[in-house]
Amino acid sequence: MNLTTLLRVFLLAVLALLTIIHHMGGDIRIGELATLLMLTAIYFKMCDQEKGGRQ
Repeated sequence: MNLTTLLRVFLLAVLALLTIIHHMGGDIRIGELATLLMLTAIYFKMCDQEKGGRQ
């Protein structure tokens, strides 16, 4: 398993945890979560482009 896959799995686990905490009554702002998701998506896009460029 390469690093990118590992990071994706880790981030999905973190997001799942945040969702659970939110549903249990924790205070997580949806805007912050959306920003985090957008940054994550941009990061993976850049990683994929880098990988494609190297080959």
